[in-house]
Amino acid sequence: MRLAFQVVVLFLHLSGGLALPSRHGNVKRTETTQPFGTSFGVPRNNSFDYVIVGGGNADLTLAARLAKKHTVAVIEAGSFYEIGNGNRSNIPAYDIEYTGKDPRDTNPLIYWGFSTTPQTELLNVSAHYTRGKTLGGCSARNYMAYHRGTRLAYQKWADDIDDQSYSFKDMLPFFEKSIHYTPPDGQKRAQNATPEVDLSNLTSNNSDSPLSVTFANYAQPASSWVQRAFQQISVHPITGFTSGNLIGSSYTLATINASTQTRDSSETSFLRSSLNNGNLTIYTSSLATKIIFDEHKVAVGVNVDTEGLNYTLSDVPKDRFNYATVSIAVVAPQSSGTISITSKDMKDPRLVNPRWLTDLADREVLLAGIKRVRELFATSSMQPVLIGTEAFPGPDEDR
Repeated sequence: MRLAFQVVVLFLHLSGGLALPSRHGNVKRTETTQPFGTSFGVPRNNSFDYVIVGGGNADLTLAARLAKKHTVAVIEAGSFYEIGNGNRSNIPAYDIEYTGKDPRDTNPLIYWGFSTTPQTELLNVSAHYTRGKTLGGCSARNYMAYHRGTRLAYQKWADDIDDQSYSFKDMLPFFEKSIHYTPPDGQKRAQNATPEVDLSNLTSNNSDSPLSVTFANYAQPASSWVQRAFQQISVHPITGFTSGNLIGSSYTLATINASTQTRDSSETSFLRSSLNNGNLTIYTSSLATKIIFDEHKVAVGVNVDTEGLNYTLSDVPKDRFNYATVSIAVVAPQSSGTISITSKDMKDPRLVNPRWLTDLADREVLLAGIKRVRELFATSSMQPVLIGTEAFPGPDEDR
C-alpha cells in the first residue's frame, strides 16, 4: 500500500525578503479583536518559533494548532483564492473548473500550472497536473468530498511502522477534533436524496472544531436512479464513508459551510479561526527559495522571494450537451512516478512524471471499473433518465 503525505518544513529562524500582504475582508466565522492586516507579515527579516513553508491543507491545520502556544509564520506563494478566483472557488458547483488535462486549463492566480511529462499510457500527451497555489492549497479547489481511509489501511500503516497510534481507532479522535458535522437540511434537500449517516464517528456539538462538514442542499436528480442501479449490480448502500468501510454506495459528506453552502477550506476554517491569535503571521505571494541549515544540518531559516496566461473572451458561450457521468479512480495505484527539479532556481517549473497506468495492475483495475460503470448504466433503474447511447468514449469503443 502506498501512502500519500505532505512534507511540512519547521524551523526556528526566518530570514529574507517577504511579501506584502493581500487584504481580505470577508471573514465569515471570526470576530477579530485586532486589525485584520496585522495578521499578515511585512517584507523584512524576522524570527519565529516555527516557520511553515506552504499554506495548504496540512500547513494551515498545523499552523493553527502550533500558534496556540508558539509564534508561527506561514509562507505561501499564492494569496486568497476568493480574490484570485472569486465565486468560482466559493460556489461548490464550480469545482469542476480547471480539472481537465489540457495544460492551458488553469488559472495562474490559484494554480501552479504544472504539466506532466508525456505519458506513455496516455498516447504520449502531457496533462495539467493540478496543484493549488493559494491559501488553502488543494482544499480551495478540490471536489470537497470528505472521506476517511479504511480501518485495514490505517492498521497496515500502524503495523508497518510499529506504532499503533496510527490505527483507525486511535486516529479517530483527531479526525473528530477537526470537524463540526451539521445534519442535512430536510427543508431544502430533496426527500428522495436523504442520506443515511453513521453518527457514531461524527462530531456535531464541538464548537471548537473549525471545519464544517455537511450534505449540500442540492443533490443531482439522477442520484436516485443511480442508487437503485448500484443495488442492481450488488453495490449496496452503506452509512457514509467515515466509519472505516468504503465498500458500498452512499451520498458523500462535503466540506461545505452549512449556513452559507459555500466551500469550506483550510483557509476558511483553520486560518480564519486563528486570526485573533497574535502568534500567527501569514506571508502571502511569497516564494520560499532556499532552506538554510546550520553546521549540524538543522534547518534554521529560509530565503523568501516576493514578486501570464493568454486567453480569448467570447460574447456568447458555446452550446453544450447535458450528460451524466460516474468518476472512476484507482485509489491505491501501483504505478509510481517522479517529481524532479530542473534547476536550482525555485521559479523554474518542476519536472512532473506521474507515470500513470504504467503498472499492468492499474490498467486492469481501471478497465474493470469502466466495465462496472457500463453495467451500472445498463440497469433497468437507469433507463428512465437516459437518452441515447454512451457519449464518450462510445459504446463501440472496447479497447
